[in-house]
Amino acid sequence: MKKGIKLLINKLYTIYYRIVIYYYEIKKIYKKRNLWKDIKISKENKKEIRKRYGTKDYWHRYYQYFTGKFDINYFPEILFSTIIEPKLNSKKVANVLSNKSLLQTLYGDVEGIYIPKTIIQNSYGRFFDNDGNVISIQQAKNKVIKYLNENKKAIIKKSVDTCSGESVKLITSIDQWDNTYKQNYIIQETISNQEDIKKLNPNSLNTMRVITYICNGKYFCAPIVLRIRGGNSHVDNAHAGGIFIGIKSDGTLCKEAYTEYGKKFEEHPYTKIKFNGYKINGFEKIKDVAISLHKKTPQLGTISWDITLNEKGIPVLVEANTYGSGIWIIQIPHGKGFFEDNTGEIIKLLKR
Repeated sequence: MKKGIKLLINKLYTIYYRIVIYYYEIKKIYKKRNLWKDIKISKENKKEIRKRYGTKDYWHRYYQYFTGKFDINYFPEILFSTIIEPKLNSKKVANVLSNKSLLQTLYGDVEGIYIPKTIIQNSYGRFFDNDGNVISIQQAKNKVIKYLNENKKAIIKKSVDTCSGESVKLITSIDQWDNTYKQNYIIQETISNQEDIKKLNPNSLNTMRVITYICNGKYFCAPIVLRIRGGNSHVDNAHAGGIFIGIKSDGTLCKEAYTEYGKKFEEHPYTKIKFNGYKINGFEKIKDVAISLHKKTPQLGTISWDITLNEKGIPVLVEANTYGSGIWIIQIPHGKGFFEDNTGEIIKLLKR
């Protein structure tokens, strides 16, 4: 009886979640209507979209606004967030593994990856050091003061319920820490990009969005995107005003970078560096290290990684995200479907 009630509650929660996200995606695509409303696609393509995906053509037209071409394999964001992601990632498991304070515990022994050092963390009011030892609030303050005296600045961010880098803040004094978050946060060392990434915008930590997923028992890595702050900030997220650009398999950048709301750039708006053909050294490490990370948590069918290369050229794991990945950021700059050759298999999963 109790088991049946639990199953019913989980089912109802899943339905509720999908409804909420469904209306969120509808609202979001209509907010961008000025970009796609005048994009025309043929009746045949409209019918194929309806047959394959069972959705309106809004998302295909939105992607086509950026890419200038139609591709039936563009995957509608609304299907990924309301069906595919919940099917691949159990919400219970995802909630636990998405806690940012667990990165070192989960992935610290993966070869070839560096995880930023945690100075202190707060979990539901309790303080811990980087080794997991329970410490007092005064000990925590002493550690932060000592670090800031030696390094001038640190990063503070929420460890749960985060989205699009909105909780990431730079602190330079103990007073800033006292007035930021009450609980569930971590304070970490700052990271610097390797020189070729840093040149694009020295004012932010520029990271790659790397999304891995499991299909037919194999791990895959979707096309990779570099996110760069457009202005003078330490946050690079597209939702937070950053620009994003595709990285080709040889490590060179695509021709254009974009914002979520339709701006296009052939060069960085502030540093004036031209994107087309610009080379990111060491890029060949990223795909393999992302799949190695995913293998540590195979309970999840898809994970979005924020990874960069530090001053020594070592891949750095900045964050791991289990929900709300946003596959539009991959499809727009690469001009092709997120799942590429696996689109047919994912559609089968969609229809089961």
